[in-house]
Amino acid sequence: MTSYENTEPPMKRTVALQVGERIKQLRLHSRGGKLTQETLAERADISVSFLSMIERGERSAHIETLEGLAEALGVSLEELFREKTRGAASVAPTLRPLIEFAERLRLNRRAVARLLLLRAACGPGTPPVTGKVTPSATAAVNDG
Repeated sequence: MTSYENTEPPMKRTVALQVGERIKQLRLHSRGGKLTQETLAERADISVSFLSMIERGERSAHIETLEGLAEALGVSLEELFREKTRGAASVAPTLRPLIEFAERLRLNRRAVARLLLLRAACGPGTPPVTGKVTPSATAAVNDG
């Protein structure tokens, strides 16, 4: 064995690191668009440096701070503790294109439901709509 080889076992991911990574993921994929650390920290009433440490798993936040972050992100407190891949693994393969489409256009749940109802109302013989979706069309669907 050479002196530069690491003989220590790999570090186990801590809950603080998992929660921090989840907060960062939610911040970068927010329904209203990507949030900066500055914006999220301001909304959650914490410092940017503390948010950065939380996202890197260097600090554990109190439950009240996590509650503020969840509220600022527009998610439940429970959502901060979910694993990133949990939902993707349980989704039927036939729904993945719809989910990817909705995420790409940043459609909220209500907008997706409206699109599905609209498609169902058109009937099974109606050809699918094709073409480019503009930002104004996406906003119109999201706003209802």
